[in-house]
Amino acid sequence: MHRSQQKIVFLLILLLLGTSVPAGAFVPEQGELDANVQAAYRGLKSWKATLSFDDVPGLSVRYWFMGRKWRQQWTAADSNATAVSVGVGPKVLAACPGGAAPLPIMLYWQTPDPVGIWRQLGVDNATAAFSFCEEAPCFILGAEPEDANSAQVRLNNETKALLLLRFYNQGVPIQFSFQDYATRKGFEFPGKGILAVGEQPGVRFSIQWDEINQAGDAGLYSPEKVNSEYSDGNCGALPPVFQRLRTSFNSIAPGR
Repeated sequence: MHRSQQKIVFLLILLLLGTSVPAGAFVPEQGELDANVQAAYRGLKSWKATLSFDDVPGLSVRYWFMGRKWRQQWTAADSNATAVSVGVGPKVLAACPGGAAPLPIMLYWQTPDPVGIWRQLGVDNATAAFSFCEEAPCFILGAEPEDANSAQVRLNNETKALLLLRFYNQGVPIQFSFQDYATRKGFEFPGKGILAVGEQPGVRFSIQWDEINQAGDAGLYSPEKVNSEYSDGNCGALPPVFQRLRTSFNSIAPGR
C-alpha cells in the first residue's frame, strides 16, 4: 500500500477510535506490549556497530552489545586517542581513562524487558495514543501525540522499531531518536540517530552495522580484561563531544 493510502486508512481508524486510546480500552496490557516489542527482535542476541558523528569528522565509537552487557571503544583518527569501557545497563564496570565514562549512546535502543525498563525511566504506561511520526503510523506510550515534553516512547506501529525515547534524569531531559530504518537479516536497524541531553545541542550520528549475532564472546564484556589490558591508563584525550557526554551522560537516576 502506498504511504499516502496508508495514511488515509490510518486516519480513518483514528477517527473511529479517537486520536487518543485509553490504556484499558484498545492499548495492549504491559505484558502483551512487552511481548509484541520483543517479538520484533526475537533472535537478535548480540550485535556490533560503529557510530560516526555528523559534526565531528574522524571521531567514531564502536559498540558491542549482548543483552544488557556492552563494550564501547572511542577513537579519534587525528590523534589515535582511544577510550574504552564496559558495563551492564546504565552501570560502568571498568573504563580507561579512569573516572566517569559516558554511557553508550545505543544503551536503550534494544533492551530486555523493554516496557519494564521504560517504566523505570518514568514512562507512564497508563497513557497511550496512536498518531503519525514522520508521516508513518506510530504508537505512543506515556504521552498524547501533541505532548513533546513528557517521558515517552514512540514506536513504528507496524515494525515496533524504536523511534523516540524521552525521559528525565535528575531533572534533565534526555531524548534518543532513531531514523532511516532498514531491514537486515530479518531485523529493523536504524541508520541515523540523535541524542539530546538538556539544553545542549543534539549529538547527531550515523550507524554502520558490522555484525549481527556475532558479538557473543564473553571476554569482550569482561571488566577484568579491560583493567588488565589498560592497566597503564594510557588512554588519550578525545574531542569535546566525548568529554561533554562523559560529564552529562554518565549515570541514570530517573526523575524530575
